[in-house]
Amino acid sequence: YAFSFQVKNYNPATLSKSPGLAKISPALFISARGSVAIPLTQVSSDETLAPCVSSTNVSDAGGVSASATTFSVHDASGVHAGGHLDISGEVLEVTSVAASVVTVKRGQRGSAATEHLSGAPVCIIAGGAVAGYAQPLVTYKHGLVVAVIGQSSPFLGATNTLSVTVVTSIKLTGNDGVRISLIGLTGTQTSSAPTITEVGTSIFGNGPQWNQNTGVFEISINAGKEILPGVPKKFSFPVVNPATKQDPPQLAYQCQANPGSGGILFLDDMISDSEHAPNMAGLGPGD
Repeated sequence: YAFSFQVKNYNPATLSKSPGLAKISPALFISARGSVAIPLTQVSSDETLAPCVSSTNVSDAGGVSASATTFSVHDASGVHAGGHLDISGEVLEVTSVAASVVTVKRGQRGSAATEHLSGAPVCIIAGGAVAGYAQPLVTYKHGLVVAVIGQSSPFLGATNTLSVTVVTSIKLTGNDGVRISLIGLTGTQTSSAPTITEVGTSIFGNGPQWNQNTGVFEISINAGKEILPGVPKKFSFPVVNPATKQDPPQLAYQCQANPGSGGILFLDDMISDSEHAPNMAGLGPGD
């Protein structure tokens, strides 16, 4: 026998200055009374699942082969670049969406790429969620829940594209003067502000601000534009690598708004992308 019901999640009164969880899953119990009594019993939950905010289905008549990196779905309105899908236990990372056609990286998060039939259910994983977040009443902290940065080249003096993915648990809007700063990008040979490239709808404007000496790169959200909760936002920009070897700098991010809209919203370290490898021969994840 299966049933479901709705509750309103925990909502902290103040913003957190670090990403992650505000509340872990509590111990849950079930019992029954009436003509037959059931003693108090602890309820188990699946620690391997990530929550599905919505779902769709594979629409390709021939299904999806184990090597395919593009396929069509019936409804791609909830699918976003930088997000993840789950099809029969395989996790796929979305790299782009065009109408109903989704381009993906297969077999992510330790899963294996397998064939999927036409009509197979597609779970659209909640932005930033990982295995275990489907347990009841697990909630994000109020703020940025994902802030990941990676690079395209580790070679001295090379033009290096830095790629950033962020996911927030609150709406960030340009009407509040929201600005996102990446801090600690020191040692580059880039003197003028790099050009930003966005995946999906363009929301950043007014030109990025760049300070080569301090390594601070700042972008602003345009008025009338926004980053919605749970929707990944990906962007990239090029820098020129140092001419001599250096250790990876400690990178952080800061998100701030107009003083009347909250001032500094959150500030914390960025996570370096250790899952993907630069698109160059001989390089592996973490390079």
